[in-house]
Amino acid sequence: MGFNGDYNFNDDIAVSGSIGSFSYVGGYELGVKYYFLAFDKHFRPKLSVWYGVNGIVHATPPETTGLPRITEAHQGFTVGVGGELMFGSRRRHGVDFDILYIVYTTQTKRLEELESQGYPEFVRSTPILFSLGYRYAF
Repeated sequence: MGFNGDYNFNDDIAVSGSIGSFSYVGGYELGVKYYFLAFDKHFRPKLSVWYGVNGIVHATPPETTGLPRITEAHQGFTVGVGGELMFGSRRRHGVDFDILYIVYTTQTKRLEELESQGYPEFVRSTPILFSLGYRYAF
């Protein structure tokens, strides 16, 4: 859950920033979006590139191991493909959606490091993410 804001340089390119929560930790992302159609269209497909928090490590090992609990945010690069669907005659309200792929994250190396220290094996999640949100255009 979070909030996202865009600054449009022109019809095609927007710089974007996001803040939100990954359940256990807060997160941020900075990105660039490229739109394929003009503002006056109801549907606008887009490509995006992001850098920021794209993974977490939350470990609660058994007390008998003597290992501490860990909750960490991990950063990296993510790319996406999606679109926005705007409603109404003034196109002020809409829906934003993306399918995102984690290209790189610091989480991978950290999981391997923790397992070598005696933490139980972590379940690796898929590098595919989905995003769905409400959009309001000022």
